[in-house]
Amino acid sequence: MTNRADKAKRAASTTSTKDSISGLRGFVEQINIENDKLLSVEANIARSMSEKVEIMRQREERKREEKKQKDLEFFIISHDHLKGAQLNAVLKQKEFLQQKYDW
Repeated sequence: MTNRADKAKRAASTTSTKDSISGLRGFVEQINIENDKLLSVEANIARSMSEKVEIMRQREERKREEKKQKDLEFFIISHDHLKGAQLNAVLKQKEFLQQKYDW
């Protein structure tokens, strides 16, 4: 009887071990699925950040171009009507712009 009882215990133990291994495999699979999801989210975040940086760069470039356009308009308009200190200030500003933009 002891022999049969030992065999029954071993069979139950083997079944229990197989169930445990199967359960662990399922758990590892679920972890891998969740890891893949996280990697996908991280990739989306990185892409979004990259796009945000590019948008910010374009915005800054647009601001620089608008400033340059305003400076050019100031540079080319006539200031002949000014005299004294005002004329000197405008001429200094035009000289500064000329150096800044290499005009």
